[in-house]
Amino acid sequence: MNEQYMDVVDDANDQSEEDSMLPQDGFIGHRRQYLSVQMHCSYSGTEEWATYFSMGIATDAQKSPLVEEIREAGAPLNSKYFLNTENLELWINGQLAGLCRYRLSGHGDQDLTISDLDAPNKDEPYDLDLSLLAVFIRPQYHSKGLGYLLSVQLADLVASGVLSRIVSAPFVSPHISFTVTADFESSEGERFFEGLTEELEIKLNAVSTAVGTPIKISVDAGY
Repeated sequence: MNEQYMDVVDDANDQSEEDSMLPQDGFIGHRRQYLSVQMHCSYSGTEEWATYFSMGIATDAQKSPLVEEIREAGAPLNSKYFLNTENLELWINGQLAGLCRYRLSGHGDQDLTISDLDAPNKDEPYDLDLSLLAVFIRPQYHSKGLGYLLSVQLADLVASGVLSRIVSAPFVSPHISFTVTADFESSEGERFFEGLTEELEIKLNAVSTAVGTPIKISVDAGY
């Protein structure tokens, strides 16, 4: 298969300027931080890359060449998902090589005004939604396991966000209803999403066991 790009989009053409400025996690808010670093080997063991991940660190000048690659590949990703906004970023050998835009939202988000009447009570589930909006990894790094690394890092961030919501605020709901959504534009994007949901299931099950709160995961995704 001729891999040109990896992407997942969600109503890219309809995304508002206001939404593009929102933090990726509405509870934790905007972040500028380095997350993790590791060496990564190809499946064959013949190649090795030094990789690290960051959140909101890359400048628009650093992201613009990737956005141009997206346009040249004909991918329908809206540049608003990447420019002038916060992304999860993959760096390979010191160069920006991948970008991810997602949105984790639910009760207690900083950008929402929720009254006591709107908050979930002990008889209602606590609803959380994860939208995978856009993912791009430079084509030269496809089929080398680097997309998998990005999905693991994203799952870690999401699980941390869920845990922060539970332990940082009063929590009386019987369970968490966690929905993952995406609209696929390529087979690469679909594979990334499948890997992400597998990682999320593992990590959210661990969160559920640690805090003693059931987490019910559902998926709403397709072409």
